[in-house]
Amino acid sequence: MKALNTALRIQQRELDALRVSITVEIERVDGLSDAQRAHLESERRERAAAAAATEIWMPTDAWAARARAERARLARNAQEAGDRLTALRVRAAESYGTMRAIEEAVNRRREEIDREHAAVEQAQADDFGTARFLAARGRERRGMQ
Repeated sequence: MKALNTALRIQQRELDALRVSITVEIERVDGLSDAQRAHLESERRERAAAAAATEIWMPTDAWAARARAERARLARNAQEAGDRLTALRVRAAESYGTMRAIEEAVNRRREEIDREHAAVEQAQADDFGTARFLAARGRERRGMQ
């Protein structure tokens, strides 16, 4: 029983750690999504400001390359974070399944121990009742003689 309780506590700790990791990864994914939106908005503002200027705005190759590289980096980081989040969720589901199996084993063992205790108590009660019966019968026999 002690080993099962220890295994259950270890599994619960692992699941708690996974929950924290999932929360951190969700925050990372959200942050990257916000960064992507901010980058696109920044590009849009720069293009609009340049178009509103009196001179003709033509993006330089360096600016366009830098903007594309930043979009690609943010998209790649978001994809990697999403993949890590998916992997963490799979691990959490597996860990939860293992924890439930251990909990079931603990519950079965507790029920078994309860049945064993009940059987012992019943046996003691039966022995006590039998002893009383035999004592009463012995008194009856002695009284008849």
